[in-house]
Amino acid sequence: MTIAVGWKGLSTAVLNEAGVERDLEGLVWIPYRLPDGALYAHRVVAPSGRRWWKPGDGRPVIPFGLESLTDPPTDRGLLVAEGESDALALRAAFEWGYDVLGVPGASTWRRGWVRYLLPYAVVYVLGDGDDAGRRLAGTVKRDVPRARIVYLPAGEDARSLLQDDDGWWRLERLLEQADSGTHAAA
Repeated sequence: MTIAVGWKGLSTAVLNEAGVERDLEGLVWIPYRLPDGALYAHRVVAPSGRRWWKPGDGRPVIPFGLESLTDPPTDRGLLVAEGESDALALRAAFEWGYDVLGVPGASTWRRGWVRYLLPYAVVYVLGDGDDAGRRLAGTVKRDVPRARIVYLPAGEDARSLLQDDDGWWRLERLLEQADSGTHAAA
């Protein structure tokens, strides 16, 4: 395999740090690791966008980024993102002050993952700006009532927002709105 370059507009440094690779067929290999850093599985993404797991689908799904969570989290907040590329973009943008956990897809949240959120004083959920993303945020909030939903604009996800020139500032405002329990119509 070779190091992935240019996947979803993420920097090579961000991809290298996460261990994301691209093979000669153009498949992107995203490592999912256990909290101790041991490799659990890879999420494989084809150039067509098709996704699958290696090893196969027989293993339970885990969240992306477990190895990067601070133990104990002290005063850090947690950002819960929909998807690996969003998690990586958030990790790069909010390197200080927040840990980031990625949910592999809008419908993959598992109630058992609450244990990863409980140690954090503040938890923000950033589902995509669509119906599926809002359902994901609502599901996480049901399981973690103190979680704060960050309402992204329609058609946006955390990565696309951060890749805009003023995206970091826009996202900061959305986090503030989540803190206050308000949000503008998307």
